[in-house]
Amino acid sequence: MNYEYYKIFYAVATHKNITRAAESLYSSQPAVSRVISNMETELNCKLFIRDKSGVRLTKEGEELFDRISEPCGKLLRADEDFVKYVKLEETTVYIGSTVTALYCFVFDFLEKFKKKYPNVHFRIHTGSSSTLIAELKAGRLDVVFNTTPFSGADALSVTHIKMFEDILVAGNAFKALKGKKLSLADLKKYPFILLPEGMSFRTHAENFFLSNGVRITPELEADSSSLIVPMVEQNWGIALVPAKMAEGCIEEGKIFKIDLEENIPTRYVTMVTDIKNTTNKPIRQMKKLVGEWERR
Repeated sequence: MNYEYYKIFYAVATHKNITRAAESLYSSQPAVSRVISNMETELNCKLFIRDKSGVRLTKEGEELFDRISEPCGKLLRADEDFVKYVKLEETTVYIGSTVTALYCFVFDFLEKFKKKYPNVHFRIHTGSSSTLIAELKAGRLDVVFNTTPFSGADALSVTHIKMFEDILVAGNAFKALKGKKLSLADLKKYPFILLPEGMSFRTHAENFFLSNGVRITPELEADSSSLIVPMVEQNWGIALVPAKMAEGCIEEGKIFKIDLEENIPTRYVTMVTDIKNTTNKPIRQMKKLVGEWERR
């Protein structure tokens, strides 16, 4: 006697109706009736008594149902849970992202992913690169969207997704700089806004200035990349920011881009995952969609 027979018997006994049982099993009434008949022949006893309202268990049928109801119920629920997993139904993905990655890629990407898999839910945590990677290694996050440069990703899978540019911006109090081609040396006397020491983008910005012979001391430090553009808008200083995060304020005329003689190094949004986590289907589908995104 195979599991399929017991599953069909369980469905008929539960619904007390062969037609409804067949519908729940996505089968036909004749097929279900045939299985029940085969079971009765194999077991050499009647399992159901048919009447006008449907079917009811015989004494032998009740004895069989008592024996198989608990394991069958568990197996059917496991089947349903696995189907939901395969179809990415009611699944939660724990995502870590830097603020820059959110603005430059993640918001657009998750909108596209959500349209394809509407029953997948997201829990998004923001923070510094180092913190998010530590959370990923500890198993508290499923994926991290990060921006180069960063460290600590040894033994992790890192996929470069999208290239983006940083620009130097200033508020209208510095309008004398607008429309001029300037070198970094021309700007060292102005106040600068940077992230706190130890953060990847702070190190990246300082290295860029130092590689061009300029050392800057920030007038202000912002705890998050999302605060830099509002601070620039308030004329608190000049700042290096991702172009995507500044474009709205530039279009509205609240801030402007400073034209530099030096070329600012391009950076990448990356997708970081744990190589050992190979069974997470939503992450596999994300990687597949990332691949499609890269080819656009």
